[in-house]
Amino acid sequence: IMGGTGTGKTTFTNLISDSRFKIGNGLESCTKHIQTIDFTFNNRIVTLIDVPGFDDTNESDADILKMIADFLVSEYKAGRRLSGIMYLHRISDVRMGGASKRNFAMFEKLCGQDAFSNVAIVTTRWDQEEEAVAKARLEELKTKPQLYKPVLDGGGAIFRHERTRESANAILSHLVAKTATPLLIQHEMAEESKGISETAAGKELQQEILKQVEKHQQEIDELLEELK
Repeated sequence: IMGGTGTGKTTFTNLISDSRFKIGNGLESCTKHIQTIDFTFNNRIVTLIDVPGFDDTNESDADILKMIADFLVSEYKAGRRLSGIMYLHRISDVRMGGASKRNFAMFEKLCGQDAFSNVAIVTTRWDQEEEAVAKARLEELKTKPQLYKPVLDGGGAIFRHERTRESANAILSHLVAKTATPLLIQHEMAEESKGISETAAGKELQQEILKQVEKHQQEIDELLEELK
């Protein structure tokens, strides 16, 4: 389960598995490490993996990427495959800002196109927005090429999560029925022996860091010009 801070990853995990992982109510993330829980679902053992977002308040994006990559490669080498990958997004967000876009870009690069059919985009916090407004946002998320359309075109699905057990069951039922498939970063690191910086996700992160450096340099130059 992936997504930005405060999108409801841990809440979903607790709801579907009857766990008691700590939930954050403020701006800081409570998921500082990867958390896993095994439970029985539809007469089979399911493992849910709750990971920090790339906008985590406690760790850098580079640290988060390394944490996730090391875990995924370890699982791959142990012969365990993911049947589904959830990405959570707050429908209550007025727009998909920079942090959200960065989170999803990293998610896409971690998964790779071959795994898009195993992706479930889960929209949350419908109770915090007017129905008509939320539905309009959902349509925008589904149809804009710079948002979720590429993943949906690649076979991914999008869900409306009502924060109920029934809603969570429907999402998980969809994913556990999928054929397990390796993620791109697992193939890159375990099969092609690439370092993190050589992977698609690693290159995406490097590009984002360079953009931030250039932006900050421009702001410094403008400030210095004003001080003259």
